Amino acid sequence: GVAGVGTRLFLFPDKQMAFFGITNDYRSTGSAWVYQMADDSIGGREVDFIKALGDRQNERTTKALTQLDDALAPPKDATSPSLPPSAYAGVYRDPWYGLVSVTEKEGGLLMDMKRSNLLTGPLSHYDGETFAALWPNRTLRGDAFVTFQLSTDDPNAEGLDGQASEKTVIGIKM
Repeated sequence: GVAGVGTRLFLFPDKQMAFFGITNDYRSTGSAWVYQMADDSIGGREVDFIKALGDRQNERTTKALTQLDDALAPPKDATSPSLPPSAYAGVYRDPWYGLVSVTEKEGGLLMDMKRSNLLTGPLSHYDGETFAALWPNRTLRGDAFVTFQLSTDDPNAEGLDGQASEKTVIGIKM
């Protein structure tokens, strides 16, 4: 199914009963209610589906948050950024995201993917020239590592004045 959309249909022809539930909640809440109503109506097992599926959702959430923390833990040999935050600021073009603006804000970096106002958020330093973009809208599941390429071959060349020259976005894998 599509993330954020869930449907459940239970047919009990011998009892001339049907239960149908649809939800736009990606969690198990909607399913739990339909399971519970169907089970209670046909005299099924003594199961608290709402609690059971809620507990399962909480376990999955805890596991996912642990995996995210592990994925975002900088390597043991992580290095600091080579440049101050202002040097990474600029407008970049990404083959997938289109125009991407990086600005300095309150001593940190803010990335704005111009194709979607949902993809605007702070960049957290990860390692060297790599930063993590953790979008405020957590339902997007689109967090990414952003790596800036530095052009330092010839500091006298145009556009190579200690600024980041391009960036690459790679999804965070868990």
